[in-house]
Amino acid sequence: MVKDQKAPDLYCSIVNKAHYSSSDFNPLYILAVAADHAELQEATAREAASLIAETIGSLMRVHSRRPWGYSLPGGGFEGAIQDLSVVGLFQPGMGNQRPLSPSLLKGDWTQF
Repeated sequence: MVKDQKAPDLYCSIVNKAHYSSSDFNPLYILAVAADHAELQEATAREAASLIAETIGSLMRVHSRRPWGYSLPGGGFEGAIQDLSVVGLFQPGMGNQRPLSPSLLKGDWTQF
């Protein structure tokens, strides 16, 4: 119960985007690390993400610093990180475009 109403320290999602279409295996990996841990600096998180991306042969590696979700007027939130793998990551109509680039994604993303 310690983490009730708080974002997790670490979040990882692996989704086969091809499940929603007839294409071959098309994995989407999302790794989120809480920024409020002094012992896990951003450089360490990026190093870990880079190692994971290299290990799995990632085609695009991007980073964004953002809240777990965006507050709504009157309470609640939307755009949670755990929802990105299903909805909300790609610009409308851009989910299967090639070549891959951060411009395909909603929000402010940078390559690493």
